[in-house]
Amino acid sequence: MARWIPNPPETTCPHCARAVRWANVNPQIAVNVGLVATATCPSCRGVVMDLYLESEWYPVWPTGRRLPVAPEVPDDVKRDWDEAVAVSPISTRAAAALARRALQVTLRKKGFSAPKLVKEIDLATASPDTPTSLREKLHVVREIGNDAAHPNEDEAGALVDVSSDDVEFMFETLIEAFDVYFVRPERHRKLLEARKKGGA
Repeated sequence: MARWIPNPPETTCPHCARAVRWANVNPQIAVNVGLVATATCPSCRGVVMDLYLESEWYPVWPTGRRLPVAPEVPDDVKRDWDEAVAVSPISTRAAAALARRALQVTLRKKGFSAPKLVKEIDLATASPDTPTSLREKLHVVREIGNDAAHPNEDEAGALVDVSSDDVEFMFETLIEAFDVYFVRPERHRKLLEARKKGGA
């Protein structure tokens, strides 16, 4: 399912990642392979173009999705995140594999290092720094990432696929993990630093 259809409900702009209702929706234009429609984001004025083909909408422009993260997120983690988000409209499996990598790099940066991700998550969930709301989700992210990278089978013997809902779950969990492991500690450090300077 595409992120955009004519006269859509509130959605997310791929340019600025803000929740929007599309403005200036242009009439559909018939092309050889289907219908093309464009719209303008009322927040950033970014243009979106989608192709309607065989009852589905496919993104044409911009070619990659964007979901900005907090500046406290380290560059190497952000690189994996940006690649996962950008490829998600094209390949859910690639997005899931990259999201899994972003999680593993995050945990190792916080000192939760082990030979395998499952053990690293166990270390993270045993830490008081990891809230209860995040602990179970981390293993779900690992499992989805494994399904993306390996030909795992379900109970019926069919290959397990990665859905767009799976990828969105991973993204939401990673955003929560970034907040817990990077954003809050850094903001706490800055508050204490400012208080010390103010009392000096």
